[in-house]
Amino acid sequence: MRPLPGDYPVFYDTYISLTTGTDVQNLLSGSLAGLEDFLYSIADNQSDFAYAAGRQVDGKGSAAALY
Repeated sequence: MRPLPGDYPVFYDTYISLTTGTDVQNLLSGSLAGLEDFLYSIADNQSDFAYAAGRQVDGKGSAAALY
């Protein structure tokens, strides 16, 4: 069963609206293969990459200060 608006914080509406179906367990199981493919596609020399302390990537792929 899909959650109804008001069952979750408004922030998550964007993400929930991108899903289809009503069975969360099947949705998560179905996405596992794609996640595994993505993780295995990362080269060894990129697997330990980290941004500087106190930084994260914004929605545009740029590093931005957290504080």
